[in-house]
Amino acid sequence: MTRKSIAAVSIVAAAALALAVVIMLVGGKANPDDDISADRSNVFGHPAQASAQPLPSGRPAAGTAEFRRDPCAVVTVDELGVALAQPFHVISGTFPRRDRPPAAKGAGCAYSFLADGSDAAEPFHRLEVSVTQASNDGAKLLSQCLSGTKKIPYGPVEAGDQACLGAGSHLVIRLGANHYTISVAATPPRADRTSEETDLAPLVKAAARLFATRLPSN
Repeated sequence: MTRKSIAAVSIVAAAALALAVVIMLVGGKANPDDDISADRSNVFGHPAQASAQPLPSGRPAAGTAEFRRDPCAVVTVDELGVALAQPFHVISGTFPRRDRPPAAKGAGCAYSFLADGSDAAEPFHRLEVSVTQASNDGAKLLSQCLSGTKKIPYGPVEAGDQACLGAGSHLVIRLGANHYTISVAATPPRADRTSEETDLAPLVKAAARLFATRLPSN
């Protein structure tokens, strides 16, 4: 074998070795999106998401005026995604993925998530969590909920100063003089809406306990 042929063989071998290393580093996957760890920042609660980076957090609103001015600032989508991850995994077998950015909706804010790995036809493909300040009827809504059915999953909830989960996956919470509604909507819905509301109840409660630490009471 000549020196030129030996050199050519060496170059080919080196290229093959480099390619093998690249394949090992990406785990031999043809599509990195198939690996949840390739997009870990957008999926909440999965073990592959573990990171030393601090979780982006919102800030408590100093008062009603501040909340109305920027209702999406009290809680970040990252915080809410982490709060919902465990109960969502229990009912769906997967984790919530970041969807659209939080957006002002009425007198509050709406947060949107997708069930990771699901398609648009599957139940609970998309979750929308909304928090809204009740204007004049908050006390009435809470009273009606507390005096209504106590059948699981409805009734009093330990959150804020007083809270109650009613039909439609709507929770009314009182913080000082203020009342808020927190709701979770899942699409596509399940055929059995009663079973659906039982499944969604832990998500509504988890969201309410998070929001209770940030919403203004005056």
